[in-house]
Amino acid sequence: MLTHTRKVFFILSNIVALSFFIVSCSKCNKSNEEKRQEKIKKDLVSQKDSVKVTVNNFHLAMDSVYFLWKKDTTQSPLALIKKHLVPKYERFIVKYINLGKPIDSTDARWLMTFQSYKHPNPSCDISPLNIVLRRLLRTKDKYAFENIGLKKLDSALKKLPLNCAEVQKTRFYLAQFFKTKDSQSLEKLIFSLQELSGIFDWQYLYASIDKTWKNHDIKQTMLPIAKRYHYFYPNKQLPPIILFVSSLEKDAEVVVDTSFIAISMDFCLGDTFKFYHNDKLPVYLHQRFNLKAYPYTAMRRFAGTHFSKPVDKQPVFAEIMLKMGAAAYFTKNMIENAEDTLIFSCSKAKLQWAYQNEPFIWKDMLGKLYSKNATDFRKYVETAPFTKGYSDKSPGQLAMFIGYRIVSSYMEKHPEVNLPTLMKTQDWLTILKESGYEPQKPA
Repeated sequence: MLTHTRKVFFILSNIVALSFFIVSCSKCNKSNEEKRQEKIKKDLVSQKDSVKVTVNNFHLAMDSVYFLWKKDTTQSPLALIKKHLVPKYERFIVKYINLGKPIDSTDARWLMTFQSYKHPNPSCDISPLNIVLRRLLRTKDKYAFENIGLKKLDSALKKLPLNCAEVQKTRFYLAQFFKTKDSQSLEKLIFSLQELSGIFDWQYLYASIDKTWKNHDIKQTMLPIAKRYHYFYPNKQLPPIILFVSSLEKDAEVVVDTSFIAISMDFCLGDTFKFYHNDKLPVYLHQRFNLKAYPYTAMRRFAGTHFSKPVDKQPVFAEIMLKMGAAAYFTKNMIENAEDTLIFSCSKAKLQWAYQNEPFIWKDMLGKLYSKNATDFRKYVETAPFTKGYSDKSPGQLAMFIGYRIVSSYMEKHPEVNLPTLMKTQDWLTILKESGYEPQKPA
């Protein structure tokens, strides 16, 4: 009996020892990057809760300027902005913020005055259309709109000059709607009519913004990012967050500077939001127009403020690619458990395609790495639904993906290099050489 007990004890002790060995081996096999991320998480737990996120909603400041303007409507709105709003945000406000209020019969002129600065009048005289357009866009009866109003509009459009691009665009969407009678062509037609007439449905836009943002706590979203930023840059704080309405200005969904990160609320309304479906905002961009994606867009663009000033020389493709990759790597480190699909603004299927074809992409890029001729590498850099010359299953901006893989390989092999040192480097070609990057063909 004693001998049997000893055997059992011996077996159990071996099992325990083996399990400790397996655990210790798994720790040994962890990559430098995994160890780095574990250390960050551990240090962040002990970090004092002194990091704060400042959110400035400039609608309050805009209200004060608006009431000043109402007292004397002969004053220039832009002059009032310059005079009364915070000086350090002046350039930003004048350039990007729509100062409009939701349109009503009393205050429409304020909005129209400001919008005329960003949306110039059509290249031809559309005054014969004005009465038809205004009646049409205010028609609430569907039958009257489609069977009476649009026919009157069609007749009026045919009387205008053929060389007017805006009119031709509206005629095209009108013909498309007459042919299909579907909701998508109707939305495009209405958007075109609003642009042509200078009338935009601000009531609907502001109502959609309010519905989307009222239960979203931006401080709760940005505070973990602010803590991670402070961890990497102990002497810095994340700059104030500005919420604004860009009036759907393309490429203005997030605007950054060293002194602010500005987030356009009207670019976070979900990819099905009807005003996104127009010629200015291609469908492949819509996946980043939501509350989940804006922190990624913000950090990718904010990363650009951390690079050293470029030396007076034209960069080669490899340098451009590695800076794009470093911006993605910066984003990965700023957002805990970051999703790669959001970092690269593409679907899971497109990202999987990139990983599967990584060796072939790299082989194709090799001959262009030291080129200064943009035509050689533009297709890898430009924002697009897919990369030209590859399958339509590929993501756009493959330069960012490959650049990220190279930078990650370099940081894995150099655990002594921290994020600020990486971002401040001026010798990107050395990083390329020392990365040891050599993608293998998939098994």
